[in-house]
Amino acid sequence: MRRLWLLLVFIFSAYNFYGQTETLPVEIFVGTENVNPAQKTIIIYLTAIDAVWGGKDVSSTQINYYLTDEFDYLAYTVPVNNNNQIYWAGLDFVLSQTYQGYYPIFGYGLYKVTTNESNAYFYLDYRDDRFGNYSQYSPVTFGHDQDIWIKYDDAANKFYLKSGGSFEWGDPLINGETLNIWDIKQKGSPGTERFPLYLTISEQNGHPKLTWNEFNDESSLDKYWIYKKKEEVYFTKILETDSLSWVDIDEEIVSGPYVANEILAKYYVSAHLINGQNSLPGNTVKARIEGAPQLKQMNSGKSLKSGNVGQFSLIQNYPNPFNPSTKIKFVLPVSAVVTVRVFNAIGEEVAELVNREYTEGIHEAVFGSESVSGSLTSGVYFYTIDAKGSDGSTFRSVNKMMLLK
Repeated sequence: MRRLWLLLVFIFSAYNFYGQTETLPVEIFVGTENVNPAQKTIIIYLTAIDAVWGGKDVSSTQINYYLTDEFDYLAYTVPVNNNNQIYWAGLDFVLSQTYQGYYPIFGYGLYKVTTNESNAYFYLDYRDDRFGNYSQYSPVTFGHDQDIWIKYDDAANKFYLKSGGSFEWGDPLINGETLNIWDIKQKGSPGTERFPLYLTISEQNGHPKLTWNEFNDESSLDKYWIYKKKEEVYFTKILETDSLSWVDIDEEIVSGPYVANEILAKYYVSAHLINGQNSLPGNTVKARIEGAPQLKQMNSGKSLKSGNVGQFSLIQNYPNPFNPSTKIKFVLPVSAVVTVRVFNAIGEEVAELVNREYTEGIHEAVFGSESVSGSLTSGVYFYTIDAKGSDGSTFRSVNKMMLLK
């Protein structure tokens, strides 16, 4: 009876604290088991590995969503001797910027869950804009039924999870396993259309197509900036646009089984504002794309350095986009006279990089914007190769590259 009275007091107090239009906390309860020695400190961390959104109640039916970095790294120290689940606590999910609770707050994000005591980890995905209001969706979920419980078994070095309303722990979680809140709560596909700059990727005519949601403050928006990287360490801005979608015609999507020359292209979108600042970036998406052709040795056993490649090829420049210089590689199956030129977007020649005879094999030319007479502006450029082989064969090809200053 005492426990029931305490629960009623908590519900009444929370209702008055948040007000009628603000959503009560949804929680992740955290506990431990088999801790040795018993007084050892166990800390559970939630680390965001991509964009995180917050939500603010405007009314009982309307929520404003916004990108935030306030919930990127959370730590909860588990009290010792907390085997009684009635007294477990942990982390709160709320839809109020004014919430002043006792526990760390998490948001709509993809989190890696770890501990200070081991290398055990798993992922929790809360990127569902319906979460916090699951009582409005079938099957109806409210109160503690929206919560989850996480247990760390120190002796076994394993995490366990159970959903609200269930008193049974599942099997130990596998390292690296990803759990989605919408699957845990049986809510079907997640809602993401209300997250600003939420990015999805699809295929259009064999190319990656990016589609993203509007920025939440359109009055301050200048342009959307698209960032991309392939094998580079850092992302590079490749486009400014007013649109909410874009097709990367420079890349060809790979589907089905693994292909030897495939690589990953990754993208994200941010909002460039009229005050010159950028918003926080949205989520990152990736696509399997075709990389440079695989160059194989011939049966003679000669290495690529001495030639013996099967066909002419003009390889995509690297880095791309570039500033101030980039490397252009080409492959010759026989010795040939080669000319490599660079043109601007209206067809004017801006540079002749090479014009001489080369032996068979892989060769490289360097294009530097600073070495060209006159100033080159940011934008798309084309580079061409014309080759006449010693055996009478000919080869012509063109590729596109982008200069970003």
